[in-house]
Amino acid sequence: MKISFLLSRFLDGGTETVCLQYLRNIDYTKHQVKLIVGINYLEYEVFKSLLPKEVKVEYLVSEKWLTSVLKKKIYGKVSKKSKIYDAVVLTPIRRLLQKRRLRRKLEDQDVVVDFDHQQASFIKKIGIKKVGFVHFSID
Repeated sequence: MKISFLLSRFLDGGTETVCLQYLRNIDYTKHQVKLIVGINYLEYEVFKSLLPKEVKVEYLVSEKWLTSVLKKKIYGKVSKKSKIYDAVVLTPIRRLLQKRRLRRKLEDQDVVVDFDHQQASFIKKIGIKKVGFVHFSID
């Protein structure tokens, strides 16, 4: 079976940790698995080295000009002007690219697991089995 796991980003949060545990416990003799990540954060993806070698990682948006402001936001080093530009100009472009690229990446898959439920609007009309997974804590 061909299974794709979706994450909007692959950083160091709880959702990513849980997804990693699922990916580390799959029988890869029976399944082909892709991890499709919305945004490529490159050096900030600290868990990437812990993925099983059988997991194929693919990104929807990797272009530096579309990701640089997001990477700077991790450390809060973004001007108000950059934040506005990102929200008004870059975010709509990223969303459009994610939607188009995700459809292509899921064409030959049997099941998609939307692990952080950020891609739900992009996959609702795709004709494959879908699983939504939401990980959160209640304080």
